[in-house]
Amino acid sequence: MAIRFLLLLLCCLASAARTIGRKAVLANKAEKIPEHLLETQKRIEEAYTVDFNHPPYYIGNTTTRESCGWDRIKCFYVYYGVRHTLYPMGDPMYKAWYTTNIEAVTTTGALDADLSVDEIHSHMQAVTDGWSASITANGQGFTPVGFFGGSIAYGEEHSNTKMRTVTLQQGKNHRCPKFHRCQIQTLTWHLTIEGMCTPYPTINCAGQIQVCDLWSYTCDAYEKFANEWCPRKDGVVRLAPCSLNMPVMLPDGKTPFSETRIVETPLRPRVVYWTPSCKVATLNNGFLWSPVDKLFIDPTDYKEFQYPPEMEPISKGECVPKIKTKTEHKTVEAEGPSEDPPAQDEDLPANDSA
Repeated sequence: MAIRFLLLLLCCLASAARTIGRKAVLANKAEKIPEHLLETQKRIEEAYTVDFNHPPYYIGNTTTRESCGWDRIKCFYVYYGVRHTLYPMGDPMYKAWYTTNIEAVTTTGALDADLSVDEIHSHMQAVTDGWSASITANGQGFTPVGFFGGSIAYGEEHSNTKMRTVTLQQGKNHRCPKFHRCQIQTLTWHLTIEGMCTPYPTINCAGQIQVCDLWSYTCDAYEKFANEWCPRKDGVVRLAPCSLNMPVMLPDGKTPFSETRIVETPLRPRVVYWTPSCKVATLNNGFLWSPVDKLFIDPTDYKEFQYPPEMEPISKGECVPKIKTKTEHKTVEAEGPSEDPPAQDEDLPANDSA
């Protein structure tokens, strides 16, 4: 009995730890979003309304099956799909988000490096399971260069696209500082509308078949599909929660609302190997580190240089070198690989140019 109670307690603790971990990750992600992006997100979400005279929709629940009944004469396979149209019920929820296209990336060492691309691209993403209208701006919201806003409605221009890449401008250059990882990114804004949709089925066998208008069915598959998705005979509207994803477009209706940014991430060196005397360490970025002199060393020419980064913490069990302070030499040994320091030439090869 005690063992069962202990196992139950461990399961509860593990579940709580997983929940706390998820919340922490989400909080960290939110904290990393720059303030101006949060402001843009808020303004996009507040700038649009749905035009329910021409409501947006997408095609989902698609499948292809073998033809049946007399329709075998017309086609070998029948295409089934359901058009989910946003229904005017309550207030839809608007959630703005962006895709990130990494145009170029580089990691620098002891020297700065140039990062450049010939073209900047925007990736537009539509709904993953069907079709979505795009949003076009009409001059009443917010962008980095002006204002837009307006209504979201059905449109044909991007109806065939699940992912489309557009060239926005020619070229971008950046000087990446030493010991950094730099990226040139293009952010493309999208909007998700969450609300209630009403379905309407469609069948295609060498042409559209209005399955809901048929008086009789040539095969059982058509009747089953119609009973599942057609409007109910008692007049009650079929409704189900749905979401539509669409790219945010500028007033020309062709250019996606995007921005290009430079992301610089300082590298945090980590010790991967100590010399037996703990005087010199090899770092994960390939450079050597002399903590006694507080200098970094280029292993190609053993040139010393100053570089004060935030180091990764030294793991338990690693030897910690002697570091001179104003008052004393402090030594801490934690399972060091050797008690007797070897000769100096075993720690660092001699520099002939010194």
